[in-house]
Amino acid sequence: MIVNGDIIDAKSARGRLGAVGRRCGDDRRGAYGRPWIAAALDRALYTGDTLSEPNIASRLGIALEHFTDTLRFYGDTLA
Repeated sequence: MIVNGDIIDAKSARGRLGAVGRRCGDDRRGAYGRPWIAAALDRALYTGDTLSEPNIASRLGIALEHFTDTLRFYGDTLA
């Protein structure tokens, strides 16, 4: 079963995915402005740790990497 929406942190992921048979969750709302959230949730769910947000320097690196990938994929004009 897929759980849809409202997964914004490790606590909500555990609660939404904790029911029997639920194996997949939708974290789109939680990912808005936080593209690292899927990997962080995965790490938190498997290790039991709390969800950790990257520091500002890491966030800048993620944004620049995303921008570079967008340029590479779409080209200078469209990106």
